Amino acid sequence: MKYFIFILLIFFGNRGYCQQVEVNISSHKYLFLGLPNSIDIYNKGIDCSDLKIEVDNANFTKDLCNLILTPNLIGPLKIIIYDRFDNVVSEKSMIVVDIPLKAEIIAPIDQDKKVLYKKARGLKITMDHPNLYFNPNHTEISYDFILIRNKNVLFFKEYFSTRFDNDILKVLSSLIKEDILILSDIVIKTEEGFYKVPNLCITIGG
Repeated sequence: MKYFIFILLIFFGNRGYCQQVEVNISSHKYLFLGLPNSIDIYNKGIDCSDLKIEVDNANFTKDLCNLILTPNLIGPLKIIIYDRFDNVVSEKSMIVVDIPLKAEIIAPIDQDKKVLYKKARGLKITMDHPNLYFNPNHTEISYDFILIRNKNVLFFKEYFSTRFDNDILKVLSSLIKEDILILSDIVIKTEEGFYKVPNLCITIGG
């Protein structure tokens, strides 16, 4: 899955000593860690084949006016573009953030909009971002399912399926007020690679 960011470079004169840079990001404001981000470069007065690109904090490939950036670390990222005379014609700083994945327990909701965890049947991974087009569907998943009651761990087991087995269903059916459910060390494998999902912690109400 690729994310499209458009960088407009307007060059004045043949050497490009003065320029204006505009970034138009239609779906989000950041680059996302570990995902390929597609950047198109538009310019006047210079051939894209003459441009030299320098990027920190990312692996990248260049195909004429297109860059594919895959950030390595969360934090700042800088793109520097040179002309064929090694003059800097553009610099752009951006921010790399983690993919906003989240785990949710699949369970019915009663008429008071209260989640009925005792009737939960599984786990799903969703995106906590309205405009990021990343498919969280996965071929593999692993996580720890934990039940804590009165500060004691009553149940702990590692799982590799989003469908809850009989052991978990038994735990869920026995839930009482102030029990704590924790799903931790959640990792999914998608077509883009492996991604860690933030822990899910639920305190059972009355």
